[in-house]
Amino acid sequence: MTKTTGRILLALLGFLACVFLPALLTSGLPPMVAYLVGVTGVSASALALVFLLRRYVDREPFRELGLRRKPADVVTGFVIAAVTALAAGGLAVLLGFAEWTGVPAVPMWLLLVKVLAIFLGQAFPEELVFRGYVMTNLGGGWRAIVISSVLFGALHVFSNGGATTVPERLVYALMAMGFGLALAICRGGSLWLAIGFHLGFNVFHQLFVTPKASAPFELTVFAGLVIAAGTIHLARVWRKAKTVAAPRLDL
Repeated sequence: MTKTTGRILLALLGFLACVFLPALLTSGLPPMVAYLVGVTGVSASALALVFLLRRYVDREPFRELGLRRKPADVVTGFVIAAVTALAAGGLAVLLGFAEWTGVPAVPMWLLLVKVLAIFLGQAFPEELVFRGYVMTNLGGGWRAIVISSVLFGALHVFSNGGATTVPERLVYALMAMGFGLALAICRGGSLWLAIGFHLGFNVFHQLFVTPKASAPFELTVFAGLVIAAGTIHLARVWRKAKTVAAPRLDL
């Protein structure tokens, strides 16, 4: 086992602990409190994990992961994701593979809490680990993009994405892998761009569109639409990004 492989394995195992431990520790609290404390715990523990790995395992500066670079890009990523999710979702609805969910009839403050929870529980910690720590350790380029995307997709085999059967879970993992590929390309601009896209896509996808999970074929088509739309949008952003952190994609 190489040092890089060992570091990535340690990060993945640590990340799983960051995801599951807060949920276990907050199980006795009221549902809303447990939810908010849990997602905050995921982000806080993931941040601590990556900081400790960079300082004591990698012995490299934490700032090299890109969190200090262009934080305003989170807004750009969010807007791109909104367009991507609505375009892919609209096409899926027209083809009959998904249906409009609509904005939930709940107070605006509750929607904002939901957005914050997605940021703390999914977008920020996942991007910090996969597009921040893992890609940095892999050194950039297509190798880093592909490996980080495969690992991201593999993790989602065990996620609850509305899929129940094994084929549907595999398709859901494939969708996550393609999503990870788009995010990795986005990482060429800045880590905040990837975080913003991750946040925006999850928010708009969960609010407006629900894939029909009655057959793996339907999930496959929806996954393909998302992968295509996300990759096209983010590839254009990556080409325009002028930063030393952009990954080299020489073939």
